[in-house]
Amino acid sequence: MIERTHKKTITVALRIILGLTFVFSSFVKLIDPLGLAFKIEDYLSAEALNMPFFLPLAEDLSIALIALELILGLSLLLGRFKVFTLWTLFVLNGAFMLLTLYTAITGAVSDCGCFGDAIPMGAWESFIKNVVICVMIIILIVWQRFIKPIAGFRTSMSVVALAFAVVYGMSYYALHNEPLIDFRPYKVGVNIKEAMTIPPDAQLPVYENRWVYEIDGKKHKFTDEDEPWNIREARFVSRKSVLVKDGYRPSIENFMVMDIYGGDMTEILLDEKDIYLILCYDYDAVDEKTWEKVKKWADEQDSPVWIVSNASSERFASMGLLQPVMYADPVMIKTIVRSRPAIVHLQKGTIISKESIK
Repeated sequence: MIERTHKKTITVALRIILGLTFVFSSFVKLIDPLGLAFKIEDYLSAEALNMPFFLPLAEDLSIALIALELILGLSLLLGRFKVFTLWTLFVLNGAFMLLTLYTAITGAVSDCGCFGDAIPMGAWESFIKNVVICVMIIILIVWQRFIKPIAGFRTSMSVVALAFAVVYGMSYYALHNEPLIDFRPYKVGVNIKEAMTIPPDAQLPVYENRWVYEIDGKKHKFTDEDEPWNIREARFVSRKSVLVKDGYRPSIENFMVMDIYGGDMTEILLDEKDIYLILCYDYDAVDEKTWEKVKKWADEQDSPVWIVSNASSERFASMGLLQPVMYADPVMIKTIVRSRPAIVHLQKGTIISKESIK
């Protein structure tokens, strides 16, 4: 009898812990589904799983995964649909465990994105987390007879239906606006220059370049020591910087803007007393009417306005946008804003506001 009571207690505790974990995980990704979509693109890239044919589905996969996590988490808390819930969680978590193990060994993806930007986790941390969760799920599968529903079938179905509605409603809003809660390093109020500052006695992380070159139709991986650029008939495919030894990392590491000649304009930008930035990481995804709104807004400003993108200045000029065009890494732009395009207001490097233009 005592052993049975202990099993019941452990089952209830694990069910609540896992349920709340998946609900929290889905929530922090739900307010920023594009962030998860970008992470899915990292996993599908040539440096990781090399599945480029799935890239157009990244946003759809993001929303589907968020909905599945939320429904599974709520089902655990309600104690309903336990066979489907537990085995789905086991398969899903097992797949993620193998994926994070692969990326941890190869260094293909440094941050798993499990809890969005709210709780950044490295690949090895994520793998260990998945192992722990997998053990908890196995215990629940073995002791599932102790899982009792706390709500009726109709109530549970209503909760699931409401979860679907919330996910797709909030996802639609989030895909067209900035996140309701910003966990990113470029949140409003942050001074970019201060966030980039490194203490003089800090031990810096060590990175290693991983190169991919194509030789005789086959792709090969190299490091800097191999000097693949000196290999005759080798064609460059990609380069990725991989963390090999952790250390102090400022909250903002990669902020840099350049002019059309490649000159570094970062310090000039961060020293501006008052300036607006039009950021866009995907020019082709913005329709002509939106660009007309951007032009009208930019022409009404008294403060300087810069365009920060990875598209050529000629393309913006064709839309009547004659403001200075600066170039930046699209990954950096995606980290700052999610909207295409978005307006960022800076004062002496401090982010005053971020808003989308639709």
